[in-house]
Amino acid sequence: MGLNYEQVRPTAFAVLASLLIAACASNEKIASFAQSGIAYTEEVPKAYDYAFAQAVDRNSADLIKQRERLPANRLSGDRLKQAYGENNEALKRRLDYLGVMKRHLTTLQDYFIVLYALASGSASAAAGEAADGLAGQLAELSPKIKDISIGDKVLRDFVGPIASLTVGAFVNARLQEHLAAHADTVREGIALQEAMFGLLLEIESDRQEIKVDHQVAKELADLRRDLPADWKERRRQVLAFQLAPGPISAAEEASRQLGSNFDQLVQGGQGTLSSLERAIAYLDTVVRLYEANKLGGEQ
Repeated sequence: MGLNYEQVRPTAFAVLASLLIAACASNEKIASFAQSGIAYTEEVPKAYDYAFAQAVDRNSADLIKQRERLPANRLSGDRLKQAYGENNEALKRRLDYLGVMKRHLTTLQDYFIVLYALASGSASAAAGEAADGLAGQLAELSPKIKDISIGDKVLRDFVGPIASLTVGAFVNARLQEHLAAHADTVREGIALQEAMFGLLLEIESDRQEIKVDHQVAKELADLRRDLPADWKERRRQVLAFQLAPGPISAAEEASRQLGSNFDQLVQGGQGTLSSLERAIAYLDTVVRLYEANKLGGEQ
C-alpha cells in the first residue's frame, strides 16, 4: 500500500538515518548520484524564484512604458488599469505553476533521500517501500504538470521522447527490484523539470525577438534621418543577439545532466557524475551572482 505525502516525507529522513549504519559499497555510483540529486533539488527552487522575479520586473517595466505613452496616444487610464489587472492574473497563474514545480521538486528530494538509503544500505526493505511510494507520487503528479501552460506554450510539448530504461544488474536485489518497476517514472519526473526550464527559456527567447523587432523598426526609422556614427555596429549587435546565460539556462543544464546520469547508471554504466556536480555548482554560482547583484529583473 502506498504511503501518503505526510507519511513519506518523515519516513524518508528516518530511513536514511537508520540505514546509513549498514552502508555497503556495492552500489556506490547510485548512492553518489542520489546525493547529487539532493543537492540539485536544493538549488533548483532558487531558479524558479529568479524566473518569477524576472517576470514581475519585466511586466512592471512594460506597464511603466504604457503609462508613459498614454498622453502621447491620447488614451485614458482605463486601458492601463485593464492591462494591470490582466497581467496580475497571468503572473498569479505563473506563480501557481512554479509552486507546483517546487512541490514536485520536494517529492524528488524525498525520493533521492530514500534512494541513497536504498543504494547504500543492506537492510533495504523499508527504504525500498518508501522509494516505491515516492515513485508513485511522481507518477500521480506527472499528468498535472504536463498540462501546465504559460501563454500559448504547454509544458508537454517540451518533454522529449523518453526511452524505456533497461535496468542493469545490481548486488542489492531490492534496489534492482525498485528500479525495474519505477525507473521510467523517475526518469520522466526529471524530464518534467528540464521541460519547464525549456519552456521558460523559450518565453525568454520570444521576448528577446520582440525586442529585436522593435529595435530593427527603430533603426529603420533612423535610416530615414541622420544616422549616428555607430549605426552599422548597433545594427549588427541587434541582429546577432544571444540570450545571456542565467539561472534558467543553468537549471535546464543541471536537469539535463541529472537525467543523463540516471539513464547511464540505471542501465549499469558509469555515468558522468563530475559533469553533474559541475552543473549543480554552476547553477549555485549563477544564482548567487544574480542575488548579490540584483540582476534578476529587466530595468
